[in-house]
Amino acid sequence: MRLCIEFTPTIYADTYGGLRAAVVHADRGEINAVALGFVDHGTFHRRDEAQHTPRNNAEYGTFNTRRHRAGQPPWEGAVTTQLRDAIEQYCAVWFPGSWPASPPSRTAARTARHVPAPAGPPARRRP
Repeated sequence: MRLCIEFTPTIYADTYGGLRAAVVHADRGEINAVALGFVDHGTFHRRDEAQHTPRNNAEYGTFNTRRHRAGQPPWEGAVTTQLRDAIEQYCAVWFPGSWPASPPSRTAARTARHVPAPAGPPARRRP
């Protein structure tokens, strides 16, 4: 079995709104597929907020292969963390053990965390 991932087109020419992941068997063809929308996974949220693109605009949460900054990929500004997590979860169902677990996703806000003590002999206490 193989995993095929492709961009999902929107109703607008050269515009894509997500990914389609499909499990394909060599003999039986496509067994299962799932659509992973960019809006659902916050892929372009930061970009669209920074450019003041309203949510009801056809360009919100999408990318266009013809209208983008010269020299940059059409998906410039994409944050793929949530998409990657969704693909990993999908793979865990169809291909158990084949995708190494990634570390937990970082949160957007700063958080305090505990840092382990350095390895070595314990410090001596002074009397």
